[in-house]
Amino acid sequence: SFINEFKLGIYAYEQFYKGTDVADSKIEVDPEVKTNYLNAAKEAFGLENNTDIPTVELSVFEELKKVAKETTDDQDVGKPVIENATLVYPRNIIYNKYLNRHAVFFIENPDADVNNSNYKLFGSKKILHAKLGENRYAPIVAVRASSGGEQEIHLMVVNRSPFEATVDDVSLSDYYTTFYPAQDYYPVYAEGTAKAGQKIDSYVNFLTNEASETKNRAEELASKLKSYNSDKLGKYIFLKYANEEHIQFADENKALAEALMKWIKTSIEKSAEEKEESWTKTWNEYVDKLVRQNSERTKLVPQACRIGFSEANTKTNETLEDVLNTKLAALADDAARDHLKAELTKDLFDLGYIANNVVADALTFLGGIKVSDAFKTEGGLCNDGKTHL
Repeated sequence: SFINEFKLGIYAYEQFYKGTDVADSKIEVDPEVKTNYLNAAKEAFGLENNTDIPTVELSVFEELKKVAKETTDDQDVGKPVIENATLVYPRNIIYNKYLNRHAVFFIENPDADVNNSNYKLFGSKKILHAKLGENRYAPIVAVRASSGGEQEIHLMVVNRSPFEATVDDVSLSDYYTTFYPAQDYYPVYAEGTAKAGQKIDSYVNFLTNEASETKNRAEELASKLKSYNSDKLGKYIFLKYANEEHIQFADENKALAEALMKWIKTSIEKSAEEKEESWTKTWNEYVDKLVRQNSERTKLVPQACRIGFSEANTKTNETLEDVLNTKLAALADDAARDHLKAELTKDLFDLGYIANNVVADALTFLGGIKVSDAFKTEGGLCNDGKTHL
């Protein structure tokens, strides 16, 4: 019942960062052109290579918090900008650029201390993790979704990957036990392990040790397992016993038995094919959504517009470069200034306003545009065919 951003976003995360062979997943995006899951995910996520990790820096969230309430210029009597167009609110410019994506991403803090924080190395980047145990962390996966008109960023953690056979001395099958701790058959840690004889940490008691709650979780899990392929369960049981020769057929019934076995196998294969077709269709729809999203990103409002927003109605004779230089002078150190210049340069390059990802080219471009022209009601840099994604 999960939406695709959660369900398929998590699968893409597994594909990228657990190194799972796509042949095992049996998911193909476009068999005709031999495009596999990994390549389609890579392309749709806008990544340059298979080892890239899509990230958003912590500073983006910090900046978003600073400008969250800015809806007019910052003079004593604030005036609306471009007839109060929400498109150019600084918070929306930031949100559209960095967070308005339906592909998963991770929160990065390049300045974090990996030894004394919840930021841990994930590949070569310092990524926000959740602590799952004494010495066990998992990356926090973020994804944008929406419901009821609200634009939301959801944070998720893969507590137990199906591609990890054993974690903390607990096998995958034991982790998903359908017993609860009060029952005699609930699994315990094996001899020779650090917690030998103790009840294991499983899906059932992950959130609570309350007896009624663990019982409910175990029963719900058991119900889900029983209902999966429930229409084929009897056929699987029959095949198992027939193949193990626990079921015998009289000679006069051999032809009937062969026909029955063939029908069962055909029925199971047909069901598997239908499920694979359904998953392929679902994945293709998700990839198509990401591709459409990426093509729309040429309509983003440049980040330079959030820099000049507070001067839109006042410093009309200054250029965007003048405004930027004022902002840069107010920053604490050279690193912060270089970071902002690099961010704005890459943004202008990605949007096609400059030919090369060069700071000097970006400053020349911004130096040629007056603030008053940038924030014109029609035709300005900040309002020329731009749109919310």
